[in-house]
Amino acid sequence: MKINEMYASLGVSAAVYEYGEKVLEGLRERFAAIDRTAEYNQAKVLRAMHEHRIDAACFAATTNAISSPICSTEYDGRVA
Repeated sequence: MKINEMYASLGVSAAVYEYGEKVLEGLRERFAAIDRTAEYNQAKVLRAMHEHRIDAACFAATTNAISSPICSTEYDGRVA
């Protein structure tokens, strides 16, 4: 079943479906720009985590995460 057929089975008319597709096409570049920004910001976070030697183990549930032997980092009191 094609997506437009799926929407038709849900009571969405072809005209409404086509209008929605037209609107989405007009917004595609804006969404792409948002996606590029999000990807860049995610890379910045990953780089910072790498530079400060933070890994998934640092987020493990514990009562004393700062001095936990699970986490390979030591907290130096700096706040980003």
